[in-house]
Amino acid sequence: MPPQNLFHQKSKIIVSCPKGLAPWLEEELKESGFNTTSNSHTWVGLDGDLMDCMRINYSTRIGHKVLFLLKDFIARDPKALFAAIKSFPWEIYLPSNGYFAVTSVVDNPTIRDTRYPNLVCKDAIVDRLKSVYHQRPDTGSEKNGIVVHLHWINESASVFLDTSGETLAKHGYRLNPFMAPLQETLAAALVRATGWDRKSPFVNPMCGSGTIIIEAALLLLGIYPALQRKNFAFMHLNGYNPDFVKTAVKNLKRNLTGINPEECNLTATDLSNVAIAAARTNATIAGVDKFISFKRCDFSETRITPTQKGIIFFNPGYGDRMGEEENLALEYKRMGDFMKQKCKGYTGVIFTGNSVLAKSVGLRTKRKIQFYNATIECRMLCYELF
Repeated sequence: MPPQNLFHQKSKIIVSCPKGLAPWLEEELKESGFNTTSNSHTWVGLDGDLMDCMRINYSTRIGHKVLFLLKDFIARDPKALFAAIKSFPWEIYLPSNGYFAVTSVVDNPTIRDTRYPNLVCKDAIVDRLKSVYHQRPDTGSEKNGIVVHLHWINESASVFLDTSGETLAKHGYRLNPFMAPLQETLAAALVRATGWDRKSPFVNPMCGSGTIIIEAALLLLGIYPALQRKNFAFMHLNGYNPDFVKTAVKNLKRNLTGINPEECNLTATDLSNVAIAAARTNATIAGVDKFISFKRCDFSETRITPTQKGIIFFNPGYGDRMGEEENLALEYKRMGDFMKQKCKGYTGVIFTGNSVLAKSVGLRTKRKIQFYNATIECRMLCYELF
């Protein structure tokens, strides 16, 4: 196949995400014009080509990796794996002077060290390319070139091109963290899950380093964080043309909403000077600082614009340390009182990993949505405030 046609070859695409985010990732992909075909707790599937992979890499706020399927096969042991990988025509995708890395997810009874299949794949690809190019390709663990991904469960194996390379989870603005901030992709999913209409106010007391309010601003303004990124794995494949990126970026920039700062109603408050400073810095890096009103104050002093619709989003502590729960129970009650007394017309949201503390809010939940903050099972509790 001529190199220029590689980016238009159809296959299955898998967009991975943290556990529990797939429904919001699927909604995001559909909003971007993609027709999804399948999903699991940690991925969404669709049919498409490498051009679609490129567009998803630039546009997703929730996905972590964009994988392009090359081959499904049966491999009972490392010997069978080596043979299947070596038989694939890697020279179609990998240039003679290229660099590649291998990653994997493996659960096979013949494997004791899960690093071993990576070496088997590397050796098989190297042998194949040496026989074609008569020179040894460069390989390593860094994901700054082409990345091959192996998924091998029992005897079922699949090999993909990881078109992202380094994870998409980092959105590039959080250089100033504060007290275990939420991962950017989780924050983006949470903002989407609130049902915010992107017109009414979005208020984020206890904002910490500002991840939630920044993701809300990026969504409102139509800014895609990955547009600032300079390197993706797909850029190192045979057939890549920089004009592909120019076209994709140009099309995505058409989604900029052109909203003026005075038209925005995004508010972030925190009692900590350090938190507000961190949030301002991160918002500046993200290019949204002029669109967010920051204030240092207790959440109970947060200014609430009277409206018939809006979101007020709390992400309080979970009480991880000994003796914290009693004080936090009072804080959760204060949040409930504040929402009930001052936030009529809004949807109140509390994201927490402590179901016992959640009972202290004292309000009836309209919805409970399960999420995971790393390994902590959490709930996004939504309250209709009358």
